[in-house]
Amino acid sequence: MTRELEDQLLEFALRQKESFGADAWIDFQAPAEAKAVLAAYLADTTWFGHRAELQRIAERVSPGSLSSYIGTSARLGFEPGRFRGRFNGRTACQQSVS
Repeated sequence: MTRELEDQLLEFALRQKESFGADAWIDFQAPAEAKAVLAAYLADTTWFGHRAELQRIAERVSPGSLSSYIGTSARLGFEPGRFRGRFNGRTACQQSVS
């Protein structure tokens, strides 16, 4: 996964954490597989919320993505641990500013 795409997904996830909207996922300009991997990953966390909605989104933008999450995320180079670390870092930074 390119740094640019990872940054794009991170910014989108941060906005969605603040104000979740299922329609925004459809309109979000990113590759369908990347959106599906992000939605499936976030659906599987305990800290993001919106589990059922995110699962539906993943399947809508890329049918079969829930069952192929591991293979697709590996092929795309999505690193869940890295993503969560960056997400937490940005969240902490935003909280210290406000």
